[in-house]
Amino acid sequence: VLESYMTPAVQRAKRIFDYEGNSENAERFTRGSIQLGHICANLHEDLLSRIHTNEWKEAGARLRMKQQQYQESFRILESLKKSGKDTQEVQEMTNLCAILKKENEAMANERNQVEIPLPWYLRRALESFLMALEAAGTRTDDLSGHLY
Repeated sequence: VLESYMTPAVQRAKRIFDYEGNSENAERFTRGSIQLGHICANLHEDLLSRIHTNEWKEAGARLRMKQQQYQESFRILESLKKSGKDTQEVQEMTNLCAILKKENEAMANERNQVEIPLPWYLRRALESFLMALEAAGTRTDDLSGHLY
């Protein structure tokens, strides 16, 4: 919704406002920018509160332990290969390493999908509120309440 609807709608309202420059278009652009700012700010706040939960911190600790387990298993696999041990043991360790690697990647990707967009949502919210303030100028109601 954000990228497919809200952002293009605000961008279109800005183009119309820039082209025509009348107060009705300024108000439409201002309202759209404020709405987009609120959506992005709420998404940022939701993700931030999720990241600060004990469950999130515990999941991070589990991921670090799994990564260490993978690194240790990989070192063992490398030493087995160098020592020329039987292929059954090497194959079992290879399978274990593959499973651990896949699990680690899945856990890391899940965390990244939450953590990486966090600053983007904040930046987008601030940009949207700034655009609203610029378009509104002094001819509209006090917009400061939207920023807190």
